Amino acid sequence: MLYPLFESTLTQKRLLIAFASILILLMGILPASRAQMPDYGYYYDQGNAYYKKGELTKAIEMYKRAVPLAQGSSVAIAYNNLATIYMKRGNYVLTSLVQKENALSDFREAHFFMEYAWPEGLDYSSNQKETQKIARTNIQIGYENLGIASGVKKTHRAMAQKLRLQGKFQEAIVEFAKVVELDPKDTEARKALGDLFNVLNRPEKSKKYYQEAVNLLGDQSDDPLLVRLAIAQNKAGEVDNAVASLNRALEANPNNMDAIRQLEDIWRREIKFNPRSVLGHANLASVFQKKKMFGDALKAYDNAERLAGQDPSITLGVKKLIRLNMGTLYQEMRDFPMAHKAYDSVLQIEPGNKLATYYKAVLYKEGGQIPQAIEQYNRLLAIDPAYEEAHGDLLQLIKRQPTSIAIAKSLREYADRYPNNAMVQSKVGEEFHSVKDYQAATHYYRQSIRIKPTIAATHANLGASLQAIGDTEGALAEFKKAAELAPDNQKIALLAEGAEEEAGHAVFLKAVELQKEGKNEEAIYYYQKALEVPVNQTAELRVSYGVALQGLGRFSESIEQYNEAIRLAPNNGNYHYYLATAHHQDSNLPKALLSYHKAIRLESTEPDIKQQANDAVKAIDQAEATQILNKVVDAYNQQLYAQGLNLIDKALKKDPENAMAYYYRALIYKEQKKLTASVSSYDRALKYDPDFKDAYFGLAVVLDEQQNKQRAKVTFQKYLDLSVGTQDDFVKYAQERVKAL
Repeated sequence: MLYPLFESTLTQKRLLIAFASILILLMGILPASRAQMPDYGYYYDQGNAYYKKGELTKAIEMYKRAVPLAQGSSVAIAYNNLATIYMKRGNYVLTSLVQKENALSDFREAHFFMEYAWPEGLDYSSNQKETQKIARTNIQIGYENLGIASGVKKTHRAMAQKLRLQGKFQEAIVEFAKVVELDPKDTEARKALGDLFNVLNRPEKSKKYYQEAVNLLGDQSDDPLLVRLAIAQNKAGEVDNAVASLNRALEANPNNMDAIRQLEDIWRREIKFNPRSVLGHANLASVFQKKKMFGDALKAYDNAERLAGQDPSITLGVKKLIRLNMGTLYQEMRDFPMAHKAYDSVLQIEPGNKLATYYKAVLYKEGGQIPQAIEQYNRLLAIDPAYEEAHGDLLQLIKRQPTSIAIAKSLREYADRYPNNAMVQSKVGEEFHSVKDYQAATHYYRQSIRIKPTIAATHANLGASLQAIGDTEGALAEFKKAAELAPDNQKIALLAEGAEEEAGHAVFLKAVELQKEGKNEEAIYYYQKALEVPVNQTAELRVSYGVALQGLGRFSESIEQYNEAIRLAPNNGNYHYYLATAHHQDSNLPKALLSYHKAIRLESTEPDIKQQANDAVKAIDQAEATQILNKVVDAYNQQLYAQGLNLIDKALKKDPENAMAYYYRALIYKEQKKLTASVSSYDRALKYDPDFKDAYFGLAVVLDEQQNKQRAKVTFQKYLDLSVGTQDDFVKYAQERVKAL
């Protein structure tokens, strides 16, 4: 059956076409057997009846009641029909009521039932696969109608959190699942999915997402997450897996009371259904022990031991474990004689039992019987030289000695006792490291690496020790080796990066020192070596390297380094000034001027940079003005006065205070009989150069010609004052005119 299309947007038309296919699927669904499931069948029939009458909300309510009651093939039918009705209603509220938010809400619900709520392991029929496909299409259309960018993780997370707060858990699941789809490593979204399915009482789904989060986090999984996983596993009937998760949670946090309570419930239930369960009583005793309920724990261990003695199927290993646990209980109760008795009973059966030997050594240590403890630890290490806890406790006993000399002596004896044990050598190195005896620490770290060169932590520790004694290159080599051995260890990666930076900085300082001594060639070698370390390729290093190159006249190379520094720090006025000086010395004045002006405009850390840049710009302009004035002289001599005046204007643009330019302008104006303009130009020349002797002579001549006798006389006299000791025709003429005037 097809529904007529309304006038609508293209997006809405696409949705309607998709929905038409769903209706065909719905009409082909066979009713469930009411004889098998009367309650399910009732709600199923009611849902279909409401659906046929177009009362979609009531149909949804009936199907929502039918879904939890469905069994077998009815489950898939109920999910499919419920999703179909949700999409039918979503289509209606979108096209008839233009309620885009409500439409998206219904499309999410449909998507939830066909995608995320679908029972694990339940296959889709061909019709159901088509419904699933249409549900995916419709939710995408729902996003488009609201202008939601469906490929943005942040957007879906925000929608998911909002929906969860509103209590719309199924819709929130759809959005959190989209976050996981966009970022398969997002553990927080998986935790949220586990929580939401837990609220919906779907432990198989909850367990799935919690487990995925734990798998991604690995050893970084926290105890609350592990407890949540265990609860879901327990509800799903995976009791052994739940116990394993709870024990793992307690390893992460021994005081997690939720984990302890869950274990207590599990073992109480085990004993309730199997009162003679040895493991049930033993594990319940362990829970009581964790809760410090020592009396209850002892009673439960006694029950476990009694039942184990009556059950021939219980292995000797289990019986020994019960005795060991009883020993730890007595030890915790500070009943040391009974604890010794429990451990000895195990050692009588199995003299080489490592746990019993270790616990007995700890018991001696806690009782202050240090020689006996050391003897017991050495006995254990004779059985298993790699028993790490024993080594750790032995080190603690060594460090309890009264003097540092005694401690150091015992540490060396301990290392000598186990010369081929890499862990021992490394631990001794750590102890010397902790008291800042870096030479000794370095020795023992190297011994450990000689025995076993593949332990990343030892290489990292050796790197830190070398770093402390100033061997930056050796430290860098060890950190790099550690990073190779543990590529995913972020802490080691940071240490390697820091060592690389420190090594590069040391080389940089060496280069700077040589440069200060005027040894630029040697400095350049160290600058190049420093640049081999990527983290040290700073603007400061580039500039210092450029200065060394510039000092040797290698201007193009220095310019390259300055440009790289400016790329790294484009707003540093100092760097633009250094670049300008290199261009200046390389005779590239246009580029030099450009960089000088940037240095003037930008902030500088050196106080004189701006003034030096201004002075350099002025010097360049003056030099260019002088070059232009040489052409002015030629033009004047050739009586090309218009050309000369044009050149003078250009020179004055470069150097507005150039007295010589005004002097030649005055000469040209005189030749052109522009006496007033000539006088003005002479005055400007003398303003910028008050001792310009020739300008006084020329000005006096023009004033004389203007019949300005008084000023002409004064000006000739000024010329004569500046010409003392000189006797030529100009001086004689000036003397004559002074007398005449």
